[in-house]
Amino acid sequence: MNPKILYLAHDIKKPSGGVKVIYDHVAILREHGFDAYVVHNERGYRYPFAGVDVPVLWQDDGVKISSGDHLVAPENSPLAELAGMKGVNTHIFVQSFALLYQGASPEVWRNLSLAGVFCPSEYIAKMLQVDFGMSPEIIPNAVDPLFKPAAKKRMIAYMPRRLGSEAEFIIKHACSISDKMDDVQISPIHKMSLSEVAGILGEAAVFLSTSYLEGFGLPTLEAMASGCVAVGFKGFGGKEYCRSINGLWIPEGDVLAAARGLVKAVDMFDSGSPKLAGIVEQAGVMAAKYSIEAQSEALVRYWNNKIYS
Repeated sequence: MNPKILYLAHDIKKPSGGVKVIYDHVAILREHGFDAYVVHNERGYRYPFAGVDVPVLWQDDGVKISSGDHLVAPENSPLAELAGMKGVNTHIFVQSFALLYQGASPEVWRNLSLAGVFCPSEYIAKMLQVDFGMSPEIIPNAVDPLFKPAAKKRMIAYMPRRLGSEAEFIIKHACSISDKMDDVQISPIHKMSLSEVAGILGEAAVFLSTSYLEGFGLPTLEAMASGCVAVGFKGFGGKEYCRSINGLWIPEGDVLAAARGLVKAVDMFDSGSPKLAGIVEQAGVMAAKYSIEAQSEALVRYWNNKIYS
């Protein structure tokens, strides 16, 4: 009998890219013959914004973990307790460096005994190598094929769950310094399904990136795949894919420069700027590298090595 792979996921009722990625991993693993599950706390709970249907187990039902099974814990889990489970192979999926100490102290992190650790970006991998001496595998996030360009409108899309107050200031300041912003449609993306998000990004000419302390920052890359001009912050993890040729990137936290960047992007869109077309093209080229195929290849290779080698 194949060992089970159990991905622990927090019960959360608001959009969370991290939980969706967990569902994506389990879906891919099951497609390749692995006995994988998402594990939530509360019986009957299923993440409402997941784009795929995968089997879920609930801790309230008493999940049976057998010797030889593999438990995948988020970085903010009670790691000392999980890593000490006898006969269970414990892995950590680090999606956010900002959450590292919510479930474990620095001392626990220094002394963890793990079967493996993986993460979605070079930025996190380097941090884990330098600070903890770990050798993490990189399993890249993937952009869903739903995210693609449509007929563009004079629209700015943004996600208020990241630096919401700052985003509001940036947009209002942009409107204050340029009357060309008066009739630009502003579309906040909040509590929407994946297809609804893809629909807005497909039509938006500009995406305001308010990424902050990101391990990867998937929404900005999804916007780039959708043909938006990304304006704003890389959020550190966005260094994975942000280049000078594929967006109007602003130093972290510089809200005044971000507002001017929005005005510039709208100006370029209105004038049909060749430079804007080049930015959009390069953004699409970069986003295409983060395919489901690339994610699947890395994920299956990791688990084949852990279970069958």
